[in-house]
Amino acid sequence: ESIRDQSGTAYGSVRGGFVHQTAGSNTYAAADVPGIISAIYTYHVTGRGWRDIGYNFLVDRFGRVWEGRYGGVSAAVVGAHVAGYNSYSTGASVLGTYTSKAPEPAVLTALQQLIAWKFDRHGVSMSGTVAYPGLATLPTISGHRDGGSTECPGTMLYDRLGALSTRIDAALWRTSVGKVYLFSGNSYVRVSQIGSGADAFYPKAIAGNWPGLPSTFQQGIDAAFVRESNGKIYFFKGSQYIRYSSVARGIDAGYPRPITGNWPGLPDSFHQGIDAALCRR
Repeated sequence: ESIRDQSGTAYGSVRGGFVHQTAGSNTYAAADVPGIISAIYTYHVTGRGWRDIGYNFLVDRFGRVWEGRYGGVSAAVVGAHVAGYNSYSTGASVLGTYTSKAPEPAVLTALQQLIAWKFDRHGVSMSGTVAYPGLATLPTISGHRDGGSTECPGTMLYDRLGALSTRIDAALWRTSVGKVYLFSGNSYVRVSQIGSGADAFYPKAIAGNWPGLPSTFQQGIDAAFVRESNGKIYFFKGSQYIRYSSVARGIDAGYPRPITGNWPGLPDSFHQGIDAALCRR
């Protein structure tokens, strides 16, 4: 990090956050990411004349979160990501272009968890609004385009920002036991009576409480439904799905499986990142 300005770090306040895209390739490998971030850093400092990389955080398509501008991930480091708003916000940029490509489920999960973590440390509501001093009043989770004349962070990513603030990843209604299960992030709640809130001792971690689920399905499940006729519960995440036996309390042999081929007739656009699913009894 020797090329950044070494004279000191500017600190402000975090009243909201902005999501960006880097507008680069979407097909990079995991091992390429440090080099991509290094190139952005060099361009921002030597090409744009900024004191450091502009973004506070970067998120890759695999759901990994990277520290951007120097100064401490918990602190209110002033970045250079939305002109006029930098002293009052944090900025996270996703590596890639999401103008016509949907964001990967891992990206949305990472953004939600990152923003929730950052906002918690600064007392910011995920679903609120903020009146930026002398500027616009915006949702606390906004896109770059909300504060500047730009298409960033791409329409397909921008359209998903609202879901980050109140996101429930998946829901199950098990009529046989009269319970509703709601999954969010790496935890879930059980509801016995709609309108009465979650049952006692919830939320619980998915890990351990749904025995047998592979580690990749222990957070950010995309969709789920139960077939009461055979006691099977299907969970979808990314490009895979699992079949869970409510009788044996574990996943059936041979799972996870790819959605492609095992759900014949689904169009290509439904082979990953399914948002919701249901079973008609």
